[in-house]
Formats: sequence, C-alpha cells, structure tokens
Amino acid sequence: MAFVAAVITYKRARSMLVRRERFIEIYDSFFDAGVEVTHPEAHEGELWRQPPKMTPAQVEAAYANTIDEERLERDGAGLKALPVNGALADKVRAAHAAVAGVDEARLATDAALQVEVHETLTGDLLDQIEAACCHYLKKHVYGGFRESRRFKRLMQFLYIQQRPVVEDDFALFRVLGRGGFGLVHGCKKCTSGKLYAMKVMNKRRIKARGSEKLCMNERRVLAEVDSPFIVCLKYAFATHDDLILILDLMTGGDLSFHLSLRGAAFSKREATFYAARTALALRHMHDLGIAYRDLKPENILMDEHGYTRLTDLGLACKVTPRGLSGVCGTRGYWAPEMIRRDPATKRRGTYDEKVDWWSYGCLLYEFVIGKCPFRTRAAKEWGGGDDRNRNIDAAILEMEPDFYGHQDEDLIDICRKLLVRDPEKRLGANGAKEVLSHPWFKKLDYHAVEANQVAPPMRPPKDINAASQSEIGAFQDAGSAKCELSEKDCRIYAEWGWTSPRAYQVEVIEYLDLEERCGGE
Repeated sequence: MAFVAAVITYKRARSMLVRRERFIEIYDSFFDAGVEVTHPEAHEGELWRQPPKMTPAQVEAAYANTIDEERLERDGAGLKALPVNGALADKVRAAHAAVAGVDEARLATDAALQVEVHETLTGDLLDQIEAACCHYLKKHVYGGFRESRRFKRLMQFLYIQQRPVVEDDFALFRVLGRGGFGLVHGCKKCTSGKLYAMKVMNKRRIKARGSEKLCMNERRVLAEVDSPFIVCLKYAFATHDDLILILDLMTGGDLSFHLSLRGAAFSKREATFYAARTALALRHMHDLGIAYRDLKPENILMDEHGYTRLTDLGLACKVTPRGLSGVCGTRGYWAPEMIRRDPATKRRGTYDEKVDWWSYGCLLYEFVIGKCPFRTRAAKEWGGGDDRNRNIDAAILEMEPDFYGHQDEDLIDICRKLLVRDPEKRLGANGAKEVLSHPWFKKLDYHAVEANQVAPPMRPPKDINAASQSEIGAFQDAGSAKCELSEKDCRIYAEWGWTSPRAYQVEVIEYLDLEERCGGE
C-alpha cells in the first residue's frame, strides 16, 4: 500500500511505540453524533473487532502509520518539522490518493484532483498523514458504523453513563486495608460485574481531624490523573455518613509486602521494572504540575498479573508558583529541602516536585539493598542523640548512604545522583527522561514498559496478598462519634460526586464482548 511506503522510512528513523489510542482519537475527531464522547474506548473495541466496510488489512495499515505526536514532541524528534517537498511531497500525495481510494495514475494525470489533494495537504508532515487517515475513515468507515447495531447500543450506554452511581450499585467483599479515615474494601459493580476497590472515608472522622480540605484535594487530584502507572479514580460519590472513592483493584499486594516476604531485596530485573513504572507514574504527575510527596514501597501496589501502580494520592498537591511548604509523607523518605531550616529565621523553606526524585533514590536503594538508606541503624544513631527521629532527620541532611559492598556501579551511581541535596543538581530535575536514560536501566526498554509490552518479572500468588482481617482491625476512635454533621459540613462535599467516562466505557466494552462471546444480542 502506498500509504505504508510514505511513512515507514521515517518511522524506522526513530524507535517509537505508536499507541492505539492515538488512532482512535483521530477517528473520534469527526464523531459528530450529537453525544459527547470524552474518551474513545466506547467504540474502540467494536471498531477494531469488526469495522464496517473496512478490512482488517486496511485497519492495520491505517493504524500502523499513525505517528504519536505526543511522543515526538516529548522526545524532541525532528520528524514533525520535516519540510514536505520534492520526492517526499510526491510520496505523501500518493499516500493520500491511496487512502482516499484514488488510483495513483489518475492522480498523476487529473489536474483537478491534483489541486484538490494539494489544498487538502496543508501543514507539516504529521498533519498531512493525519488528514489522510481521517479522510479515509470518514469516507469509508464512519457511515457504515452510524448505521450499525453497535452504534445504537453505544448511544444507549452513553445515555446510561450520565446517571450518577450510588451505594446500591456496588456489592462489598472483604476488607483489603485501612486508611486514615476508614477501610478499603473489594467490591463489584452490580451492573457490569467489574471488580474495584472501594475506599470509604467517614465524614465525622474527617471533621474531628479537620481534614476536609485534604480529602477534597485528594478527590480533585485523583480526577485529574489518568495513567496506567497510577491507581486511578473510577467513581466518587457520597452517602450521609461517608465519602466513597471507587478505584482500580490491585490484588497483588504492595511492594513492601513482597520485600518482607522475601526477607531480602529484589533482583536487578525486578528492581528496574518496578522502578521504571514508578518513574513513569511520577512523570505523569509532574507533567500535570503535581508533587506526589509520599513515595515508598507501601504505596506501590501490584495487580494480579504483576504490573505495579502508584497509589494513595492523599498528600499529592499542585505545585504553586511560590512552591510548597510543610513536612509531609514518611520520615526517612523526606527530601532535605523539605526539612531544612534557614539558619537566620529558623523557618523551613519551600520546595517543588523534585522532592519526589529524592524519595525515588531512597526507593531504588531499598529495592536493591533491602532497606531505606535513612531508616537504617546507622541513620537512627546518627549524631549520637537519644531521639531517633531527630537522628534520622540529621542523617538526611548529612549522612552518605552505605552500599555495603554492593558491586553494581550503575546502581551506586544512580542512587548518588538522585540523593543529591541540591534539588537543582539532582537527577530528575530536568524530568523523568534523564532518570530513565541512566545506564542502570540500559537492559530495559522503558518505551516498551510504557506500552505494557514488557512482561512482569514476577506474578503474585493467587491467594490474598494482604493482611488478615484481624491484622487490619477496626477503627476505635470514640471522639469522632461525638461529632455532629451540619448543613455546612454537607455543602463542603457538594462537588464530591464524579464519574470517569473512560471507566464506564471500558465496562461497556467488556460487557459487549462477553455478550458476543456468549451468543447474546
């Protein structure tokens, strides 16, 4: 196909993993049925499984030649700026003719058609290729899809999507853990059978601790992030007594749990895999201007297949122009700039998202050595005082970690560069790419990790990878029971309710797929 020839040379010039979502977004650009589709998954599965009036070869050719502009911009590739002239222009025009269903020979002789193609092909190379794809899909695919049974089913599901979820939409399972304001349960969405985690936060407990703003901040941040490397929010709703978050279910346990089971550290293959996924999670948050501020193994969860995600965004916060202030997170993982005081004023300074890369250095050390460098015995005794917490803080400001004779020079180098006390000189100060480009990751293609094309090094056992019910326990804070909720308290959470269009549409696709496999209509 001429369209393939027009692009394949330039794709090979740089290793790029094209995401299918990019192709579907192009399709969605002319989805003008009068119903807003925020995310394209709702018709993704149907389109790719059986596209009306489009052969699998045509779909594959169109998708294979859709270039991910985001990756090009992020990696600084020069392809987007290539001038379209000479032989390249001829190839692009020929490609446009091919996807538009016009014979190249006719294009060469038909002056009117040449003018039409020339007027269509404006902008840079990627714009022209995108225009060619859109033109083909709109002409040969979309009309058939609008007339199909699948389109009608899609409209029905999108209508249902507008209804807010309520407590009765979910069936509860066992308790998986506990947070600061309540328990975390496994649950099932009754209408689709989809399994999630339900985080329940008691309003009275929140009020007793004066944490209303903290909880609303968590909900806002969760609604903003959308990454396969973060435990994402699917639904949020409130009852009279509780605030509820429905999140991705991760049944494989946290990385602290797996480290403790081994009684030792991860292998290098395991450590680099989990570290790369965590760096990609931080990149997503930092790109949104969000500092995570609580990075540690306990906050990295594993799913049933062995893929990890960052969780617990309760302390995540938008970085303001003035920076952030205040100590938060877990002692031992705090960055120096978070706890350092000005000698003259005795006040702590401000900081930004670079604190996460210091914590990331602590995390890598723990993955391979087995313990956080500033929670070791040496750190707890640093300075010789009796107050262990003060000693740990002093160690963060002064102590150089001991690598106990570890022979991996790349590991030692990346940890030392991450644990630089000047945040501007710290590895990661210029973004996640410089971290992931370090030689310690040389045997791991992080682009492949980003596309979930690298198999996890470990699959967790199928039993419950969490503490027992008795170990989790129940809340016994009698003080919160005495708090009364007023109308003002209820108004604070007026904007709590939220539904992720992506989550609902994935449920729809899975339901339709099951229906088709079972022979239903």
